[in-house]
Amino acid sequence: MSTASTTRIESRFRELREQQAKGLVVYLTAGDPSLEATGGLLGALDRAGVDVIELGVPFSDPLADGPVIQRASERALRAGTTLRRILERFPGWRESVRAPIILFSYYNPILQYGLEKFARHAAQAGVDGALAVDLSPEEATPYTSVLRAQNLDTIFLASPTSTDARLERASSFLQDFFIWFPAPASRASAARFPRASGRWWSGRGSTLCCPWRWVSAFPIPPKYARCSRLQMRR
Repeated sequence: MSTASTTRIESRFRELREQQAKGLVVYLTAGDPSLEATGGLLGALDRAGVDVIELGVPFSDPLADGPVIQRASERALRAGTTLRRILERFPGWRESVRAPIILFSYYNPILQYGLEKFARHAAQAGVDGALAVDLSPEEATPYTSVLRAQNLDTIFLASPTSTDARLERASSFLQDFFIWFPAPASRASAARFPRASGRWWSGRGSTLCCPWRWVSAFPIPPKYARCSRLQMRR
């Protein structure tokens, strides 16, 4: 078992806290338009000053992605991109990229790869953490245990419809941060969360911003946020 040590993600968020600065987390689909191009794109993001990079693993049956990422995944799959090929290329990408990189995947590719083998190969390649978007915290104990043994960060998603119990469960697995989806499924569901409860309704469209500070002290970057500057500061 690997001895736990400070990860790149932890270091980056500590630097941001010390500087009292906001961080920028950017998503990129691996293999779109090709794995060769992915290395150059990662380098360009790093040079531009991105704080954390989410590298998406393309999957044939997405459940939580919009049309832009769906099309990117389709192009990557047609180009022959797989989780195995991403991990084979990753050490070369890591050499020229200082920013932390998180593998952003559905659970099936990881499970089919083999949990222990995935964690071992990801750590050896220089991956900093992973997020399995469709893995619920109630079923995540084997996954988080194996990844933590390799000193890989585990990240989970939260949304306006997440219960306090589920948020507390997810936060028990966290090492660095949540990713917050601020948009509920509908305007009606957003109306269930008044300002008094600590959940901020923006009053525009179906956008919610929520810091969940009563559940977790971890940084919580919003995903697909359309929030005001004031809401982001909160």
